[in-house]
Amino acid sequence: MEIMPITVLMVVYNAEKYLRDAIRSVLNQSFKNFLFLIVDDGSTDDTVSVIRSFQDRRIRMCLHEHDYIASLNFGLEQCESKYVARMDADDLMHPDRLRVQYAVMEEEPSIDICGTWMYGFKDTIRNGVRFAALSGIIEKPLKHLFEKNVFYHPTMMFRTSFFKKHGLKYEEYPYAEDYKLWFEAAKCKAKFYVEPQPLYYYRNNDTQVSVVRKHDQAKTKARIQEEILCHLLSRSSYRNLFYKNYQNQKELVQKGLLSYTTMFSFFRILFNESEPEVYF
Repeated sequence: MEIMPITVLMVVYNAEKYLRDAIRSVLNQSFKNFLFLIVDDGSTDDTVSVIRSFQDRRIRMCLHEHDYIASLNFGLEQCESKYVARMDADDLMHPDRLRVQYAVMEEEPSIDICGTWMYGFKDTIRNGVRFAALSGIIEKPLKHLFEKNVFYHPTMMFRTSFFKKHGLKYEEYPYAEDYKLWFEAAKCKAKFYVEPQPLYYYRNNDTQVSVVRKHDQAKTKARIQEEILCHLLSRSSYRNLFYKNYQNQKELVQKGLLSYTTMFSFFRILFNESEPEVYF
């Protein structure tokens, strides 16, 4: 069986409402040479029937018991293509997304992970709002990730060989598993690139994680930021002095006298002004 250059990986759970449109947007790509791997995460609605209604040879469906992270990793393990492109079940791809990202990564073999800008929309893409953060080669990904998750997960395409070489996979970091993944990739010296075009349409709705699990997601993000801080401290020429300061501030955080946000801001300023090389 021919191995396609790209595998589009989508994990779905009870996604029947918007799934048809999402699948069509993938199948209608101007770049045609891909495998569309859809992993059903134990859906209890008509999701599987919707997937089976499409008679396209590029679609491959796998069934997995309900465990989102395990389903994501199961999907990754099935990918043999040179590149993997992520996609979510209630969103839409711009028709040229795969073509543009494939061209970028073919032209620049040093790029390991390629994202894009995107539109956020609620009812129709005509009313979409553009989300544009970084662009081009990201010189200091750890610096940006220490501030926040700057990469839009479902827009990302990555080089399969890089993930396999470094054993990268999704971990149990509730509602921020992608943030953790990019941190681990950055630690492995991944080269990130963001294409300055909105090639993805992200659907805003009241049931998405960032709304329903906002508090839990914030806790996980703080956990990851603290891991990034500790990683940077371990690389610092002043690690003993800075680590003692971190311990003192962490004690204040635990007592409710200081916020994580304030502590992280302090160390961002400290690194930016006194030791920017720690980010490399």
